[in-house]
Amino acid sequence: MALSRVFLYVSEKIPKAVSRLRRPQLAWKDAAFKEVYSRYVKPVHAYVLKRVRNHHDAEDLTAQVFSQALKHMAPREPGEPEIAAWLFTSARNASANHSRKFVATVSIEEIEEPASDSANDSDLSQALVDEEQIAELLSAVRKLPAEQRHAMILRFVEELTHAEIAQALGRTEGSARVLVHRTLATLKKEVS
Repeated sequence: MALSRVFLYVSEKIPKAVSRLRRPQLAWKDAAFKEVYSRYVKPVHAYVLKRVRNHHDAEDLTAQVFSQALKHMAPREPGEPEIAAWLFTSARNASANHSRKFVATVSIEEIEEPASDSANDSDLSQALVDEEQIAELLSAVRKLPAEQRHAMILRFVEELTHAEIAQALGRTEGSARVLVHRTLATLKKEVS
């Protein structure tokens, strides 16, 4: 008789314990998640928009990243660098998955207007020189290995610190600093 009571007790407790092991209770405090969201939504959206080049898709992917963070990321203090690393890694993966699934399309609203005819020749020639330099720099950035290109985007587009870049790339802070410095030197040689 005692054995059957033990069996009933164990059979009731084991499924609850197993379910707790499978899915830990991630209880974000509303204020903490709101602070994380307000701090990182614009940089994450800009990063995703840069990668997918479609405003609507970028909004959807940004929402997906923060939804995943709410579901799967353990609650942390809003200022911890692991949060930025997790969010940007998730954004990179989401945009890469999206790029594999969909062919890029450009809407008519996204096409820029041609320069006005009233611009004087010096302004026009300076604009052409600037565009050529930008095109040359972008070409050089596209030729970089993926990790160096990702480090440049995180540093200069997302304006992350070296510590946050290190977290996103799985490196030490010193290693991330050296990677950024050497990549800049490579770009300077390539462009000049």
